Amino acid sequence: MAIQLLEIITTFAFTLCFSMVAVLAWLPGIDKTEHRYLQLYLAAIGVILLIDQLTPVHHALHLSLPPLLFMLGPLLFAYTRQQCRLPLSGAILGFLLIPSLVLSLLLVLQWLQLLSWSSVMHLSLLYWYAAYEMLFTLLSLECLRHFSQQDKDSQGANLRTRLLWLKGYCWFNLLLLSVDLISPWWWAAYAPGLPVRSLSLCILTVALIWFGLTLVRKPHLLLLDHLRQVAKYRHSGLRPDSQRYYKQKLDSLMQTQKIFLDPELSLASLATQVGLNSHNLSQLLNESCAQSFYDYLNTYRIAHAQQQLLCSDASVVDVAMASGFNNKASFYKAFRKQCGMTPTQWRQQALTTNHQES
Repeated sequence: MAIQLLEIITTFAFTLCFSMVAVLAWLPGIDKTEHRYLQLYLAAIGVILLIDQLTPVHHALHLSLPPLLFMLGPLLFAYTRQQCRLPLSGAILGFLLIPSLVLSLLLVLQWLQLLSWSSVMHLSLLYWYAAYEMLFTLLSLECLRHFSQQDKDSQGANLRTRLLWLKGYCWFNLLLLSVDLISPWWWAAYAPGLPVRSLSLCILTVALIWFGLTLVRKPHLLLLDHLRQVAKYRHSGLRPDSQRYYKQKLDSLMQTQKIFLDPELSLASLATQVGLNSHNLSQLLNESCAQSFYDYLNTYRIAHAQQQLLCSDASVVDVAMASGFNNKASFYKAFRKQCGMTPTQWRQQALTTNHQES
């Protein structure tokens, strides 16, 4: 009876995974890109559950589980960083996936009968993947904690809600992985008649149901905030032909007069100089640039700061102040958000690259 119930739960869980993968596949292009790591993560979980249910432990297809399991942690971490506007480079993600790639190579050698993959090794990998994924889940929680402390004016409401959901899922995942780590001993002592992964599978199913119900109630959480500005500005007086004129005027103020260097520049004062009200300037930035006021402003300030870092010996603090920032902390947050590294790291990397090219 317990085995049959477990099979029903497993079937329900991987059906949920593949259903959510299908939903993500139907998103518009830019939103699909925003969730590509989540799509890969859910697809991997679905395939793992499917293989685990259809094949016994010693089956040849069951040997493909370790490479898939060791992908889960890096994919969750990559998705979290992407949502926190700190995307991983392809090289770093490839480095994090080295265990999965090595196991895939060993699997190929096993299938070619050039290597013997023992059942002891297989079961050990099925156990220790949990520690590897737990490490990345903790790193994901740290990313979310750090990002939540940043200026919330630069975060849309839907992004904040999405990150709150993601934090909850990470805690679910920690619980699941903890159960996976302790279950072999606990099950042997207290519930020898039940499958070892039954409790962790139930936790995973609850997490997936919670995720699915969240999407049913709030499907807009999968969309980027700026794509919903059309409805927000539906009754605005700023027409498309007017947008082109004011966009050119705005670009001229930024590029020619460099008004972004003014640390006291606000949305209202910029709107006055452009000849719009604050509401219409927000519409212009969201529809023409797909950026909030702070992101748009910081794009120019960071570009100016990069020139100063590369062409002068000024300190990071002096560069920050000369680029329109009020303090070092806001400069570091904006720089890391846009460049994925600190100003000092960027300067060292840029100087090294220039030296090598010369």
